[in-house]
Amino acid sequence: MGKESTEVEDLYDEAVKHVMGPMRSYWLNHAFVRGLQWLRWNTTVTRLSEQVEDRDRIQAVFNKMRANQRTIISNLTQRELNFTITPTGPDDESIRAARLGEAVLRDLHRNQRWEVIREEHMAGVCKGGTGALIVEIDPDNKLPRVKPLSLAEFIVEPGSRNAENARWCIKIEAMPPKVVKALFALRKEPPSDVHAGLAPFQHKMLHQSWGGGSTTPELTKVLTYYERPMGKNKGGFQIIVDGKVVQKGKWPYPFEDRLPIAVARET
Repeated sequence: MGKESTEVEDLYDEAVKHVMGPMRSYWLNHAFVRGLQWLRWNTTVTRLSEQVEDRDRIQAVFNKMRANQRTIISNLTQRELNFTITPTGPDDESIRAARLGEAVLRDLHRNQRWEVIREEHMAGVCKGGTGALIVEIDPDNKLPRVKPLSLAEFIVEPGSRNAENARWCIKIEAMPPKVVKALFALRKEPPSDVHAGLAPFQHKMLHQSWGGGSTTPELTKVLTYYERPMGKNKGGFQIIVDGKVVQKGKWPYPFEDRLPIAVARET
């Protein structure tokens, strides 16, 4: 694959520039749903800022977006996921194989809380108009794990007409430094760099749900880069923490014609 961590970070920084419009809408809706309506988009620092207070105006807001979002998600999740696999043939062996596949899916659905994942995925799509599900292989039991990603948590190669068929994608996560240290067997805790350069309002917007007066948690940015095999390039993955590759390996999936990501859009 041959990409250094700094190059992967450069790929991410460059790709984000191509989705600034949708990203702006996502963070505006994210703030609105959390009850923060008096704000503006600061073009200088390309992030949300608090609106200058005008004491002569009554700043009364009734938050309908949160209630409407809950209604939409409730309607979409009334029925649990159901799995039906059509046998490949009329013989008993094909029928048993189909029933076994259904049992495996039901087990993963229950143990991995797919209903919760579906709800989180729908919430992300409602706020950003676009969301994704990424399938990763658990390094311990080799089972697939499904993770919902909002528009702010993934990026694909700019110019790709279809995200699933893009050459690469990057997943962005914010995790506690102690968890990152233990997960990747680091010698020392990585810096908490997620909130670097943020103003007090950005902290409030990101952690409003933690409760008033709560302490902002320390979080470390983790980038996971997936590049699918294409031509002579065998592809692979890299995980970057604090500008360093902490884990990398070969392409871990049985397919090579697409990325392990499925993108959903609201319209």
